[in-house]
Order: sequence, then C-alpha cells, then structure tokens
Amino acid sequence: MSDEAAAGAGEDLRRFLIESPTQILHVLRAIGAARELVTVHFDRGRGFLITAIEQVDAARGQVVIGLGVDPALNARLLASDRLVMVSMHEHVKVQFSAAGARALHHEGRPAFAIAVPPELLRVQRREYHRVRASMREPILVRLALGGGEVMEINVVDISVGGFAGHGVLPRGKDSPGLRFPMCTLRFRDGSGFSCEVELRSVTPHRLRGGASTSVLGFGFLNLSQPAEKQLQRYVLGVERERRRAAGEGLFGRLSGARGRG
Repeated sequence: MSDEAAAGAGEDLRRFLIESPTQILHVLRAIGAARELVTVHFDRGRGFLITAIEQVDAARGQVVIGLGVDPALNARLLASDRLVMVSMHEHVKVQFSAAGARALHHEGRPAFAIAVPPELLRVQRREYHRVRASMREPILVRLALGGGEVMEINVVDISVGGFAGHGVLPRGKDSPGLRFPMCTLRFRDGSGFSCEVELRSVTPHRLRGGASTSVLGFGFLNLSQPAEKQLQRYVLGVERERRRAAGEGLFGRLSGARGRG
C-alpha cells in the first residue's frame, strides 16, 4: 500500500474511532452483557485466544477478561506487551488494544485484567445515506423522558439509521447507551411514526448567538417497515430538492454568463 493510500485508509478509519470514555464503557459493557466472543491477538500477531469480557470496572479503570482454554497460550498472552482485542457489538466489528495484561482472581477464578482503552474502533458495516433536514419539510421529534416529561428536538440531519438534533437532555438522561422507548417523529404533512431510540452521542455545541447546547445523536431501534419506507421517501425527497436547487443555481449562472457575453 502506498503512503497516500495508507493515509487515506487512516482517515477513513478515524470516522469510526470512539474516544468518549462514557461511550467506550457502554460498548464494552454491552459486549460483556451479550457474552460476545472476544479474540485476543498477542505476540505480534503470532498467537491468539478466544475469551469474553467478565467485568468492566470503571472505578478501577480495568476490564476483566476470562482465561483461554490453553495454559500455554495464557502464559504467552501474559508475557506480551501489546494486545489487540476484536469482538462484535450489535453486529458491528469492534477493535481495541491494551499494553499488556495482568493476572488476578475474579469471583474466585483466575482471569486477566487490562486497562480500559482510551479509544475504540467501531467499524460500521452498514452505513445509511444521511441528509440535512429540509427547511421546507422540517421534522419535529418529541422524546418521552419519563414521568410525563417530553422534550422537543428539531432535527438537523437524518437517515434510515438515526437522526441528530440540537437539545439539552436533563442530567441522568444524557449518557450514551440510554434507550428511550417512546420517540415520535412528525413530518410537515402531518404524517409520522413512533419508535424506540438509543442515545448514541452527545456533543457540546455553541449556537451563533452564543448560547450553549448539544448535538444529540440517536439511533433507531427495531424500526418498522412502514417507518423505514417513510424515512426513505423523505431522504429521497430532500436529495431531489437539493439536486434541483443545485441545477437551477447552475442554470442561472450560465444564463448570466451568456447575457454578459
């Protein structure tokens, strides 16, 4: 691979890099809760073993993983100064690394402990075409927070996979990974649907007037087929509108140039 190609690949992968400690802990705990297999590569890639995450301890900053079945491989892992772990989270490949492991006992059994990684790669296998919400066809989201409290969010961009919008969630409701079972989307023509969503990201943002807010990223969960089709129609409509506007703008510039000529 050329230097240019390698640099391009690095740029592509950085899109999938998670550096938020809260999000990293959420993904690791979800992998453990689902009992997903974790492949640990060690000894400069010459060895590997299969294990699982037993515990994610944020207070101690460590992740506990089980031993492999082969004592010789366990010893080689323990002697390695770099480990690369590969697993799955919601059908998406996850990769992270650690500067070695140490032995300990967890719930009465021998195990390994590694440091909570400062970053984690979550490579999406399926990406959805995302568009900025149309000014002509805005979408209003009503998110039920519980206890009768409802938050309204103006959508900034959207795809069949999820949406993002400006808003500030109450303390205790702003942790990535939290699920909201009742989220209602309403389109300008009065149509809409309700579904469950998961908070994926919270990014501080400052508006033009100086006010502080956040960009909230949500993913749709178990989206119904009619809702998915409605979102596809909306995305296609916005794309048609954008291309028509771009074409009219180009036609206007060409006409102006001919007039001056």
